[in-house]
Amino acid sequence: MKSTTQFLATLGSNARRIRFPATGSRLRRLALTVAVIAAMALVIGGLAVNRAALANDRHDDDGHWVGTWSASPVAPDLGIPGLSNNGFNNQTLRLIVHTSIGGDDARVRISNAFGTNALVIGAAHIALRSAGAAIVPGSDRALTFSGAPSTTIPPGALVVSDPVELDVPALGDLAVSIFLPGKTGPATWHFAGLQTSYISSTGDFTGSTAAPFTTTTQAWFFLTGVEVKASERTRAIVAMGDSITDGTNSTPDTNHRWPNFLASGCSPITSSWPYWTRASPVTGFCMTSSAPTRWRGSTVTC
Repeated sequence: MKSTTQFLATLGSNARRIRFPATGSRLRRLALTVAVIAAMALVIGGLAVNRAALANDRHDDDGHWVGTWSASPVAPDLGIPGLSNNGFNNQTLRLIVHTSIGGDDARVRISNAFGTNALVIGAAHIALRSAGAAIVPGSDRALTFSGAPSTTIPPGALVVSDPVELDVPALGDLAVSIFLPGKTGPATWHFAGLQTSYISSTGDFTGSTAAPFTTTTQAWFFLTGVEVKASERTRAIVAMGDSITDGTNSTPDTNHRWPNFLASGCSPITSSWPYWTRASPVTGFCMTSSAPTRWRGSTVTC
């Protein structure tokens, strides 16, 4: 069966060859209207069939892991006033991220790429975000790492959590909570998140529905990716770039970065073209400029 994209291409090609009887403009308009309605019915029918097929795929095949959200890690001190952090001590982070694709299982990536000391993760949870720092009751899942509720990440390394069952929605918000029981030192982060996340006072609040978070931030710390188990047909498009791709000058907490719009635009047609978008930009990153840029610990000159 032809995909919807193939059908539309064929329709466009054939439409140029359509000839209507020269029996008056009213009859020609009527014939054209009938042709358009018939074409729309076929397209809508094709989308419905393909959506159903994709939904069945999600549950029937074994699936594979696809990134639904990502952020590139950056050094904690960029040598620019205001772009540095001192890290955390006995605090919980609740980091809010916006998904692209949905799935039935989830896992996260936590990075200590730019840490100079081992990073101790005391506990970590993932849940559906309700509003603010609050999570949807019943959606909270405790994460484990090789079966253990805590883990230690060496300097320059990352860890991938064990998967948990969670019905992750497409184009929805997740809350990933990370408890840091000791002094972390300056933290690996993505400073231009343009998404409000939350920092607690002392203590582990990873499992709290609405924890007493006392501070907000628009950066993501340590968290560099969320992956979901999706149909084997599903793929991700990674948007790489600089501050434009990062969403600079877009309104915070609105998900108005251009990769978000691309993901939203792809979602209605993913039934026949199952590709989704996630962003991995670095503000100040260069590909054609001669300006040196620090990326993943190296000075890059383009």
